[in-house]
Order: sequence, then structure tokens, then C-alpha cells
Amino acid sequence: MSLVAFVATAPLVAAVSGTVSVVSVAANVLVTPVLAPLTVLGSLVAVGASVVPWVGEVLARGTGPFLWWLITVADRAASLPSAELEVPDGPVGAVVAAVLVAVAWSVARHRRVRITGLVIALAVAAVWLPVRMLRPGWPGAGWVLVACDVGQGDALVLATGDGRAVVVDTGPEPEPVDRCLRRLRIRRVALLVVSHLHADHAGGIRGVLTGRSVETVVVGPGAAGDDAAGVLDAATGIDVVVREVGAGATLRAGDLDLRVLGPAGRRTGGSENDDSLVLAVDTVVGRVLLPGDAEEAALDALLRSGTDVRADVLKVPHHGSRTTPARFLTAVRPSVALVSAGRDNLFGHPHPEIVSTLTGMGTRVLRTDLHGDVAVVRAASGALAVVSDVRGTIEP
Repeated sequence: MSLVAFVATAPLVAAVSGTVSVVSVAANVLVTPVLAPLTVLGSLVAVGASVVPWVGEVLARGTGPFLWWLITVADRAASLPSAELEVPDGPVGAVVAAVLVAVAWSVARHRRVRITGLVIALAVAAVWLPVRMLRPGWPGAGWVLVACDVGQGDALVLATGDGRAVVVDTGPEPEPVDRCLRRLRIRRVALLVVSHLHADHAGGIRGVLTGRSVETVVVGPGAAGDDAAGVLDAATGIDVVVREVGAGATLRAGDLDLRVLGPAGRRTGGSENDDSLVLAVDTVVGRVLLPGDAEEAALDALLRSGTDVRADVLKVPHHGSRTTPARFLTAVRPSVALVSAGRDNLFGHPHPEIVSTLTGMGTRVLRTDLHGDVAVVRAASGALAVVSDVRGTIEP
């Protein structure tokens, strides 16, 4: 049944997402034992809730363990190295997936070919899977900064050099940032910096806090008192310290010095994006500038203050929105620019003018919507290099 479901859905999934899973059949088999009780309980919940709401609620709580197993299997399977194959999205991807499925199905129909193919597949898996599990190809040793692909939002991870990490923003949902941190094998977070409290930067905070040791959450001036959405309650609820910082502050984590360049005051008077924390981080591959969602007013104020914004790596402000003035990009003049944006997002991020300005000055632009997770690494030569989860190593 799982194989039939895979055959029927693989072309559609490929057309929508540009991927073909190689673990979905096994994952579906693993969750089979919980499907029957979930179906029965789900039916009882629907009937009970329509008659006596509290009965439906009690029955719904009984689904918890079964749902936990289903979600855990799906999440862990999806996070395995090479859990999916990249194919073109759209009609081309659907055709490619259909051809792959047809070839596999044809091979499986002939006994001798099937046995030979199975032996080859098992031999390859016996060598390849342990290597991939114990020594993943991405991002490899020497990674410095990772821009996690969390959809339309920001989540960045900095290596501290002592086995911990600094996480800057969490994306809109807990699962993608949690998956990214697990791939990096991060269990201890020295600092969780929330540049500002918009959902696309702070909505996934539980994905960082759950199952990890987080020492301090850092927010901008006045943000802790204005936590109207209760985002920071997740941290204070487990006794994690929340610390407010402003321009001029310096944070230390392992080998990293993070200098807070902005915002200068408690409120800029502009948009909430202009209240974003702006960080400059000195790393082994050069200076990294992380300006959150700061827009034109805040970025111009930074330039007028005489602050040195020159950096080797720039996290492009506000997902590449055109609210970033060209004069700011010119002042930074980075070797590498990272854009955190969701695939086919409705905002048109990143704006073509921003990308054109950066490429025009010789900057290598990497985008999470096109390249997946992107890592800045220290190459064997000691130089800065970029590793894309999708495209491999890209020298700047």
C-alpha cells in the first residue's frame, strides 16, 4: 500500500516541491501501527465533540502518543542525510519523477533483475548510508555560519568553536529551525538572539529551546516588556534568562565577539523592522553583518553615525526587500551576501534590484529559496567559501 501511494503521489510532490523522497515508503511502514487507532479515535472525537464538546476534548487527548510517533517518524526521516532527491519543480519535475518511478517499477516486475537490483542496492546502502550518517557531506568541518532554510523568515547559526552555537532568529515555525540545528548537531546554544519579535523571526523559538540547553535569550531595547505575542514566555517559562541589549553592547560566546551596532535608542520612530538588532560578528573567515529586518531609515541612521559597516559576509536586510538602500550595500561591499527568503513567497523577495546591485559589485549572492541551507565555511586554504545544501561548494 505504501509503495502504491508513493507511485501515485511522487510526480505531484515533485511538481510542487522539486523533491522526491527516498525514505517515505519506509516511514509510512513505520507509522502503520498507529494509523488504525488514530482513525478510530479521530472518528470518535468528531462524533463526541459534535454532541458534548468536553467528551471530544478528552478523546482527542488520547491521540497524543499516536500523533507523537507519527510526527516524530516523519520529522526524523525527513532530516536524514540525502532523504530526498532534488528534481526540477513544475511539470518537468513531475515527468522526471514519473520516469524514475516507471523505471523502478519495470525493474521490480522481473524476478532476476529484481534480485540483482536488490543486491546492488543493499551493497550500496551498506557502504553509503553509514558514511552519510557518521560524516554528512554538508556542511562539513570548519563551518562558521549557516543560513537555515526556514521558509519566509530568518534563522542563522554561528559556530562558537567550543561545540556550542549562537542562533540569531528562529524563523516562523519550530520544526524547520529544529531540523537545521539537529543536522548541525547543536545541543547547546550559548546565545539565542531575537533581532525583533515579528513572527517570521521569532515564531519558531520553541524549535530552538526544546531539547537543547539555551543559556541566554538576547533581545533589543524594550522588547522584553513589549512581548505582546508571548514569544519570550517560552524562554522564561523554562527559566532561561532574557537580556535586553542596545547599541554599544558586546556579547561573548566561545571564540565569537558579537558587537551590537543598533538600534541606537529604545525606539527609532520608524517601522518595527527598524528596531531590529544589528550585529557585527568577527569570525575566522572575516566580519559578518546581521542587520535583521532593518529598513532604510535605520540603515541610513547607521551610516550617518559613522559606524563601520564593512563586512565580508552580509545577511541581506529584510529578506532582500527593496527597503534596503543601494548606498548601504555599497558601504558594506560584502564578498558574500545571504538572502533568507521562502520559495515562491508572495512578497517578491529578494527584489531584483537588490540582487542586481550586489552582483554588480562582485558579490556572490546565495538564497535559501534557491540553494536551501547555506553555510559559510573556512576552506582548507583558510579562505572563505560557501557550501550550498543543494549545489555543493561555491567559492566566492
